[in-house]
Amino acid sequence: MKTNASKISTRAIILAFVLLLAAFITAIFARQTPKIPLAPKPYAIGDVSAEDVFAPRKLSLVDRAETELRRERELSKGPVLFRFEKKSGSEAVARFNKEVASLRSNFLEIVEKEFSTRKLDTNQVESALFRQLVIDFRQEHPSYPLTVIKGARWAQGDAEEKLQKQLSDKLRGSAKKFVHADSWSAAASGDTFRVITSDALLETNVNLLKQSQLVRRTDIVAISKVREMLQAQIPREQYATAKFLASFVEVNCVFDAELTQQLREERAESIRVLYSYEEGEVIVRRGEKIGAKIKAALDELKIAPPPTLSKANGMEKIWLWSAATFLALLAMAVLLRSALRSKNRFISARNVVALPQMDAETLDSNLMPHLARGLMNKLVRALISQRSDLIQTQSGGTEQLNELERRLEQINSRLKTRQAIYEERIAELEKELAAAEEENRELIRAKIHEARQNLEWAKAQARNGR
Repeated sequence: MKTNASKISTRAIILAFVLLLAAFITAIFARQTPKIPLAPKPYAIGDVSAEDVFAPRKLSLVDRAETELRRERELSKGPVLFRFEKKSGSEAVARFNKEVASLRSNFLEIVEKEFSTRKLDTNQVESALFRQLVIDFRQEHPSYPLTVIKGARWAQGDAEEKLQKQLSDKLRGSAKKFVHADSWSAAASGDTFRVITSDALLETNVNLLKQSQLVRRTDIVAISKVREMLQAQIPREQYATAKFLASFVEVNCVFDAELTQQLREERAESIRVLYSYEEGEVIVRRGEKIGAKIKAALDELKIAPPPTLSKANGMEKIWLWSAATFLALLAMAVLLRSALRSKNRFISARNVVALPQMDAETLDSNLMPHLARGLMNKLVRALISQRSDLIQTQSGGTEQLNELERRLEQINSRLKTRQAIYEERIAELEKELAAAEEENRELIRAKIHEARQNLEWAKAQARNGR
């Protein structure tokens, strides 16, 4: 049996056309596949910059490493805080006046008991009985220097108010100093300290830095030195009176470890070490390794590496182009096989299936359109399925882009909030600067006051020496 070459060529051309058409449609889908970029990840420390980055405006950023170092240093070697009892001066004067009044009252009661009257005349105060009475009273109260002359004045109605006021003023002046115990805590080290009054600590919102006073170490005086300075203000012949008066000076300034730690923590929290970039200054060069400072600047500017295509999208394009290439190669193979069979050849009858009531031409004309249509339908369904997957992938990419825009809006709002915080912090720093200037003026006044006191003490020493 001999086949017809022209009919075989027609079939091959139709099949090859269908395959080429399918390859063309697949290539169109592959070309139109949407490019879905991956959401860019921010730079990490140690990455390499993909481009040159310049500062679009002046940037001021916090140096986190240096800030932490300064804060640790502040916590270990920050200011030392002392608590000062401001009322100690008036309380010491009140105790002194009360003690003297009580001793005078007790002495006059003894006088009244011995002489039947509290007010004596000159003869009575010059009597031996009165002198013995003074001696006995002084033995009972050895801390108070009662003399015969003072006792006579009391017995004759002289309360020595002027002298009492002079002594009270001297005691008040000494008690106003920052009086510290003779022993000094090892934790209270440094050349300058801060002192806060106990009244300030009773307030609801206490700012230890603003409400404390900056003083030198020499302004906090040991109690023995204060008593010595007070005694030097009184003439030598009244040594016993000066010693009695100095006994009312008490410690009013003490080191407070808990408040010191709290103050250091407040100061450490306010420390910010900044570094800046001017407008147009290079932040990082292409190929340069990202460090901590550079990363902070890139985060501030929201600069990330260029976006890349998603891996899933790339794989889909590869499959589509592979399918188009395969279909084209298959079409070429069909045409090549048809060309090789252009000559007639005989086929063994035993290999031929005879179809009853249908010749070869009828079979070809009826069967080929159905085969072509079936293959086309199968290919179209596959393409439609791939198109649906592509649309779904594109929708996912759109959602990712929308999510990225939403995050950018959130970052923008946080940046505005951070800018407001920075402006508020700048205002606070300006206030602290003004407060620091006021503290410097207070320190100068304290120095002037101390110099005046030293001058008075020197004058008193000079008078005593003469």
